[in-house]
Amino acid sequence: MFDFKTMQPPENSKTPGFIKRGGPLVYAAPAYSTYSSLSSATPSTSCSIRFYSPDARKSSVVRLNEGTNVGEICRRHKVDCVYLQIGNLHLRQLSESEQPLKIQKQILLRIGHSKQEALEADTDQKFRHLFAFFLGRPCLQINSSIKSEILITECQVRRGKVVHRWGRNKCILYNGTIRIHKDSGEDEVIHLSKMRAELHNSRRGKCLRLTDTASIYLFLFDDDETLRLWLSRSQQNEHSATCDLSDQRLILLPEALLNSDDISHLNLRRNSLMSRPQNFPTAPIGTVDDISRLMSLTSLDLSFNQLKSFPFSLVHLPFLRSLNLSSNCIADLPPDIGSMARQEKSLTSLFLSNNWLSTLPPEIAECRELTQLDLSFNRFDQIPDILSSFSNILQWQLAGNCIESVGCHPSALQVINSLNLRRNYLSSSFRLPNVTYSHLTSIDIRDNAHISTVFLTNIPSLQVLHCERLQLTSLHVNGQSLVELHADHNLLDTLVIMPVPLHLTMLSLSHNHFDSLPEWIADLPQLVQLQVNNNKLTALPERLFLSSSLRYLLAYNNEIQTLPQEIGESSLETLILYNNRINSLPPDFFKRCIRLRHVNLSSNRLAALPQPHPNSDNNRIQIFRCANNQLTECCLPVIVNMKRLRILDLSNNDMSYFDDSALPSLSLLEEISLCDNRLSRLSPSLPLLPALQILRIHSNCITDMPEIANSLTLQLVDLSGNLVSLRNPISPGPALRHLDISANPDIELSESSIRSPPSRPISFIDVTDATKTSFHFGYSDTNGSKARIESRSGLDEEEYERLRDADAFVNEDNLINGIAKYSRLIGHYSSYPAILPTPNNVTYDLDNDTDSLLIASSALFERVGNKQITQIISSTANPLIAAKRLQDVLQSYDYSSNSSITVVKFEKPSKIFKLENGDHENEMKIYNMSHWSRTDDTLEKNEIPALRTYGYRNSEEETLSSTRHIYEGIVSANEQQPQLRIISSRSMSPDNSLAPPDDPKTLSDEIQSMKSGPSNGTSGTDIITLASTSGSKSRESANKQDDTVVEVTTPPSTRIIRRANFALTPSAYSTTYTSFLTPTELSFSSKYRFEYARSQLSNDLRLQRPDM
Repeated sequence: MFDFKTMQPPENSKTPGFIKRGGPLVYAAPAYSTYSSLSSATPSTSCSIRFYSPDARKSSVVRLNEGTNVGEICRRHKVDCVYLQIGNLHLRQLSESEQPLKIQKQILLRIGHSKQEALEADTDQKFRHLFAFFLGRPCLQINSSIKSEILITECQVRRGKVVHRWGRNKCILYNGTIRIHKDSGEDEVIHLSKMRAELHNSRRGKCLRLTDTASIYLFLFDDDETLRLWLSRSQQNEHSATCDLSDQRLILLPEALLNSDDISHLNLRRNSLMSRPQNFPTAPIGTVDDISRLMSLTSLDLSFNQLKSFPFSLVHLPFLRSLNLSSNCIADLPPDIGSMARQEKSLTSLFLSNNWLSTLPPEIAECRELTQLDLSFNRFDQIPDILSSFSNILQWQLAGNCIESVGCHPSALQVINSLNLRRNYLSSSFRLPNVTYSHLTSIDIRDNAHISTVFLTNIPSLQVLHCERLQLTSLHVNGQSLVELHADHNLLDTLVIMPVPLHLTMLSLSHNHFDSLPEWIADLPQLVQLQVNNNKLTALPERLFLSSSLRYLLAYNNEIQTLPQEIGESSLETLILYNNRINSLPPDFFKRCIRLRHVNLSSNRLAALPQPHPNSDNNRIQIFRCANNQLTECCLPVIVNMKRLRILDLSNNDMSYFDDSALPSLSLLEEISLCDNRLSRLSPSLPLLPALQILRIHSNCITDMPEIANSLTLQLVDLSGNLVSLRNPISPGPALRHLDISANPDIELSESSIRSPPSRPISFIDVTDATKTSFHFGYSDTNGSKARIESRSGLDEEEYERLRDADAFVNEDNLINGIAKYSRLIGHYSSYPAILPTPNNVTYDLDNDTDSLLIASSALFERVGNKQITQIISSTANPLIAAKRLQDVLQSYDYSSNSSITVVKFEKPSKIFKLENGDHENEMKIYNMSHWSRTDDTLEKNEIPALRTYGYRNSEEETLSSTRHIYEGIVSANEQQPQLRIISSRSMSPDNSLAPPDDPKTLSDEIQSMKSGPSNGTSGTDIITLASTSGSKSRESANKQDDTVVEVTTPPSTRIIRRANFALTPSAYSTTYTSFLTPTELSFSSKYRFEYARSQLSNDLRLQRPDM
């Protein structure tokens, strides 16, 4: 047998040797050597593999030929078998013909490793969590509980009920028994499973008392600690009819279990139990066939054991009532299964889901007392006729099969009330005959991709219908008894329910094509939840807010412009209306909806909020999100009256300050987001709110560091993208864990910038993108418990077939094997080969037109539309700020779990400007930022921080000056020859205030109206507008002009920038540049004459101020 203990270090370094890896000695074969005892393969055809001892405490690396099989390995090492463990969970005995090295390479290649990595897999034990080969039958203990530990002590022992005799004995507690050692005679053994253990106060003191119907034992220990330990261990071994050995990596059953005669419930889920091999009369004790010795069993769970066949011996258990054999790759049932109906207690529940069954034996019909039979995720191509024989089975569970149609069963004797055909292959039109299905109360046909029509008007008893993720264009349902209707992710634009469903409590129609809802929805007397998000709704039913039963309304991602004006005594508690077009709320909205707890109105067009209820106790809103609107500081009186607020999100609005004398009354406020406003200062009382934990105020114009030292609760403060300057060192509060002051151009952070106790360590993280590459990036994330980056691969038909081939199933919540949302994830190695760490690769070529790249958690793409994502990235110059804004939008859409967002922006081919002034010459490199061109007629707020922190550099790698010039332009309605009139030049001061506009007549007289076309006579008119102010001399010359008008002629396809705003200021010069051309070279002469060489490139160059 292979000896992991007695191997000695070799004297010759050229022979296989030992290496020390921080643990036990590990046998290692040098890369150039050959393990001759296994194979005569040459180094060019051999590779290394690691074998583990049965207890996995030692391992050895040997070289094998790829063709070396298990039989040769067993003979050379005198072992009986070789086992393979996948994902540190399931164990499988390899057959003699299987080749371990080939298996190892296949696994590594399938999970994404290269061929070279597959060849070098033996270099260390990093693959232990993926797979492991064992020489001999593994004996692994996953939970080495205190039950298997030995307790030995000497104590006073008293026996008997009548005669009280104390004696000092040596006692041993092990494996559920207490052995009392006697100097003479046999030791006395107490089985704790038959005793009751408790603490007892005897005359000699506190002691352990064990009692049963016939005897009493008292154990008096020398100290209290020993007493507590023995009491705890004894109570854990008290009699119980239930035994849970799930997830224990068992190959054989424990002998102690087989000796128990009173176990009624046995759970052996997720082990690797082996069956008794055929033609092997001397098979080891503890195979799954030996469970038949437990004659008292009434419930047995053997799911997820990879048994491959039905354990024949189980049919002899006389009292078995419930049997779970799910996920065992069972292809057929034995005819003897009918004998389970002839036992003293007949079988009532049989769970056979996720196997390979395609037929049922006729003998199973003898089990007439069956009330549950789960056949989901097998390989049935039609509903088994034999199901009609079970009069007590009321639910047909047939999800995940290959059923294409629902036939009529006229001989059916029973009446079923539930039909589950989820994830089958049903045809386009779904109808049910009356004979068998007329009494159905629940129907589930989710994820049948071919169904386009559902006609169920002949089922008056129907209460719950699930028809999500089909291709429905027509839905007809009988509403007489309907309670819940789920029809999400379809193509519906109309809904036919007759008669009106007066019992309906839940209506879910999200992700469809509805542009309006039936008015009768507002009259449903029992409707509690209405979910109609992601449609094309422009309005809600007019009487909807008069409903006294409606509590949850989810209508986000629509086109709703106005809300119903009539409001009764509303019961609304949750109102989610983000990403609509709502301009205003009803005047009495907050006064009438006094039960509201959660309100989300983000991404609308609100400029004001209605007045709150005069009684502050009736303002019960706890979560209020109104980001991405047009709210000003005028809404503050409404906000401060919401005394129960816990979360407030007002990011991306038009607020210049956030201060109110009643602000301290928000004593329950835990999180506030005021990002992307025009705040220049912060209320001193805001950081001091007693419950405030999260303060997000990035992308504003705040100049002073808020006082956070006195806050006892603040954990996160985000001040990035402002104009903060540190006049004094930062004093963090005692609870502060995260402070973000990046993208503040006047802050140079060092250790002296933080005033903190020496006992409190501080970590400095520099996120400055100082790379001199062709791209810039920014990153943002939020804490949470979920995976940060997840693959977005959904369950399309091909991926679903791969999962089924890997013996996986998908539950009602679309979780693979009930645990994973996606089929491509890192870390789920126990679910191999169903869940793989290799992504579905989709390749996109990055060419010169590629502006940006987004890498983010799947939640961003699921919650925020691609159009909005593109708009945010393309309108934000600084990738760090772009990532934060995407994060803000995601959170404003009620996403509170973990998310990570990385934005990458690529530089375009550079164009060179040369400014000459006497002996001074300055060259500036400008990047093609076509995706930053403006399309609206309003200036974006908070442009200063992003431009000042984005790393534009001139040829000398110096950051551009922060001087800003805004040139407002008016474009005429003539699309063929629009005019751009330069009205004024304003200088933006650091505090975001506007200086008085310059007189247009004082503009530089060197502003030129350039002639169209290049000098070579190429046809076409393209004109660039250039404005420059360079001193008093220019202003005097400008006085000679009555007005400054520059004509711009562009092709009809060119988009006109309504406001030009871009600052290029190396020291003395300020220039605004707007281009609609396709140039290859641009330059300024000493007289500021603009020279332009036209090219035939197809890509337009639009240099424009990065919109924020």
